[in-house]
Amino acid sequence: MRFQKYLLPFLVLSLFAAGSSLAAGYTRGDLRPSGNGVDCSTVLPGSPCVGGSGNLLVLGEPDGSGTQTILTYYSLVTVTGITAGTTVTFTFSTVPDATQMLAVGCGDDGFGGIGIFTSVGANLGLPCTAFPGTTGPGDFISETDNLLNKTIQFQFSGAGLPSSWTFGFLSDASGASAFAPTKVESSGGGATVPEPASMGLLALGMSVAGLVFRRRKAD
Repeated sequence: MRFQKYLLPFLVLSLFAAGSSLAAGYTRGDLRPSGNGVDCSTVLPGSPCVGGSGNLLVLGEPDGSGTQTILTYYSLVTVTGITAGTTVTFTFSTVPDATQMLAVGCGDDGFGGIGIFTSVGANLGLPCTAFPGTTGPGDFISETDNLLNKTIQFQFSGAGLPSSWTFGFLSDASGASAFAPTKVESSGGGATVPEPASMGLLALGMSVAGLVFRRRKAD
């Protein structure tokens, strides 16, 4: 009887742990903003736009009234040195969904220039992923999400694999994002992972908080 009492919680816990790592094809999405609007710094109400602010990608879409432009901001993180067999793991405090984290693809200005451009051909100078031809991230990535560890892991492979990958994370106008990674790690290749100042500050804040907690506990 006592065994049956504890059996159900054990089974529930086991199922939750087993379902915490979900492997699938790439599900983050593919954002290719080039050429579908004017620079957001000069946008008129109700006009679509593609712009940049520092390391932020700014996209604008008219709302239903046609009199206002709703701006969406993405902070950008680039990982370079990707080769076949490289695994890159992003760790988060809040795991993003497919609209809050996605690969940022490059566009073509029509003259062979690769980058992110406004509709008038102005290169924003922002990092992006140069996919060959008309392919996208799904041809090169296998994704594993671990909900318990709050990680998203990408395994890279495929012919024509880009060596530099840029991901966008939903943010506000100042670049603050609840979905930006707190840590980026790589293995199985020569990838160079970014160390944004925000990650360093967050880690410092967590370390200080941990020390304060330990000191209070000791007292």
